[in-house]
Amino acid sequence: MKTGGEDDKKIREEVSRRASLKNIYVSYISKEYDPENSSVSNEILRIIEEEGFDTVIIGARGKTLREDLTIGSTALSILINAPVNIILIR
Repeated sequence: MKTGGEDDKKIREEVSRRASLKNIYVSYISKEYDPENSSVSNEILRIIEEEGFDTVIIGARGKTLREDLTIGSTALSILINAPVNIILIR
């Protein structure tokens, strides 16, 4: 999982600014993984457990090949398997 470029930085800064106005703590994590031994959803689930988050907000649909899907496979896997509240954003 990697964050991308300047747009990503601007979005993170704006989200952090808005959250701080409401005394909400926001955390961003970027991690590399070995796709032969794990998956993006498994790594996200591992981070959720290790960091002790109580709620996670993720995008509902990423880069999928099927346009008729309303939720991506990674988001669906996290939603089903996460031990905490998941908020999906479309």
